[in-house]
Amino acid sequence: MTTTSTPEPKAVAEYLGADARVTGGTLAAVFALVGGLAVSRAAANVLTPAALTALVAGVAATLGSVGWVNGLYGGALDAIEGAVAAPTTASEGRDPFGARSLWSSAVAWGLGAAAWAAAGAGLAAVALDGKRSPFIVVFVVMAGLAGTAGVVANAVARRTGIDGVRRLGVATAAPVPLRRRAWRQLALPMAAAQFLVNAGVSVLVFHDYTTGNAFGPKALTETVALADVLTTVVIVCCLLAWFAGRWGQVDAALGRIELDDPVAQTVPAKAPIGRQGIVYLGLIGAFVVGPLLGLLLPPTPSLLAVVLVRAGFAAVLVYLVVGVAYVRSALNRLAEQEADA
Repeated sequence: MTTTSTPEPKAVAEYLGADARVTGGTLAAVFALVGGLAVSRAAANVLTPAALTALVAGVAATLGSVGWVNGLYGGALDAIEGAVAAPTTASEGRDPFGARSLWSSAVAWGLGAAAWAAAGAGLAAVALDGKRSPFIVVFVVMAGLAGTAGVVANAVARRTGIDGVRRLGVATAAPVPLRRRAWRQLALPMAAAQFLVNAGVSVLVFHDYTTGNAFGPKALTETVALADVLTTVVIVCCLLAWFAGRWGQVDAALGRIELDDPVAQTVPAKAPIGRQGIVYLGLIGAFVVGPLLGLLLPPTPSLLAVVLVRAGFAAVLVYLVVGVAYVRSALNRLAEQEADA
């Protein structure tokens, strides 16, 4: 007869160090992808000082805000599942998972990260004496500035999430109806953030293109504007579905949500909700909605039209993916807890 040993929980310092190494490696790959995309669409494949500053500040703001939310829930989930040895006691403090606290912290970290990165990128631009930046410079500046902001925000958020799990007896809010938590308190702010991120990325990517003329090497056409829609769908569906799924598990485990309609929303523990809904959303977005976006753009669209269509599509997709993934994971977790009770 064999027994399965449960891994010992990591100490908080060890846990945060290991996570920082993984996060750093992941961000390096992301920076290579983002930097490559940015310079590939720029004139002569180099960025102006203003474009470099805007890119680094935008990436840092995204990592600071979204990284805070995901890090908070990631630390909490690992504490709940025993991957990290959470403190046995915690001092009294505000509930970090409440909607107002969650998003005010996310905005603060996003703005702080953007200011830090913009200042550093500005100094880098001065050091370059106004010269345009090739890929290697873009990558190094992003890694040094936006990367630092992202790693720090994630680490602080994870520690806050770990402590928050132990603070439940001190500062626990009343449960929030599932639909309100999923669609209004989480999916809607994430969709708004994604709109701003994609609007900024679209301006950065297409600002060097010429409009009003379908001919030429840098002409902004409907086809060029929508060429990477499939990439957007894949990244959004995979990444944010995973994020939101973890958020749903944590809120359910901490008793932060309640069912709007227990009869209709109860899920059997032996028949959990699968990922088909998210897969279908991805397929519809990639092969149905994506191609139809061309109907919203003329053959030679303006930069503003491209920005609004791309950002609007990403925001709607994020709203649906986050809401569906959160509800799915929350209901499955509640079913598991009911079966174990």
